[in-house]
Amino acid sequence: MAPTLRGPVGTLLLVLSFGTGALAQSKQVWPESSTFVKLTDNTRFYFLMTTVKEERESTEGEVGPNFDFYLKPLRKVNRLALFRLDESKARFLMIRVGYRYVFPYGGDSSDEHRGVVEATARYPLTHGVLVSDRNRMDLRSIGGPSRGATATG
Repeated sequence: MAPTLRGPVGTLLLVLSFGTGALAQSKQVWPESSTFVKLTDNTRFYFLMTTVKEERESTEGEVGPNFDFYLKPLRKVNRLALFRLDESKARFLMIRVGYRYVFPYGGDSSDEHRGVVEATARYPLTHGVLVSDRNRMDLRSIGGPSRGATATG
């Protein structure tokens, strides 16, 4: 084998060997529809609709509005690009505040209400690489307000 092909072929074989353990897992699909509406230069509205499917059967759905708040951009966004990129990626810090309603499609599960607070810090590296660190806190109420709220992080 040519010396120039050993590295890529070896890497491919290594990646494929790690994927064999995942064959015993259930297949999950998470179809999602998201809507983003820019309110000002530093805020936007985000609405989420999603569902979880396991083995072709929907198990629960999730809907909710969110508001995103940004710091000023780190660098000027290239508006002459062929595809318009997400302008939020050029912001150093994004804070998201929102609400999520999670509902099961069947079974004994209860409805869930979530208050969401999320902070995402971003730092651009060279060659178009972007490093992100997302931290999220959910305030959850499962089965209605009488059961109390729990916080997860």
